[in-house]
Amino acid sequence: MLHTAVSISPKRIQDLLVGESVTITCKTTWPPSDNTYQWTVNGTVVPKQRGPVFRYVAVSGIHNISCNVTSSNGETESDESIVTVLPEGTVRFVSSIRITDMNFSPELADPTSAAFQNISSVIVDWYQQALRRVQGKVSIRVNDVK
Repeated sequence: MLHTAVSISPKRIQDLLVGESVTITCKTTWPPSDNTYQWTVNGTVVPKQRGPVFRYVAVSGIHNISCNVTSSNGETESDESIVTVLPEGTVRFVSSIRITDMNFSPELADPTSAAFQNISSVIVDWYQQALRRVQGKVSIRVNDVK
């Protein structure tokens, strides 16, 4: 008997604030009509989450989320999606900056691309220098580059 291949995405979500929600998707190689889904957070089954899409409302900490798929072909568990949530009371400061004299390619639309990661690194370094006098932990996340 062949096992159903299961994948989960995204694999990693970082720097969420408490109360924010994210969507995690479980995909299989078998037709959806033949599948049942069971989601777990840190090993605990989440009742009432029985479909291929899981909406997770963030609570403080690091959480391992996985999807178990059962079909007529057997049962298979996905890899984990690791969700990191900032401590309660964390404040989000939204800002934008203009960077000139750089070549912005269409590849920057993809947050997983090397170009996006490189420019993100430049932006994070700039903000870390600008915010070095802020007391407490500072976490910087680049959402998009336009």
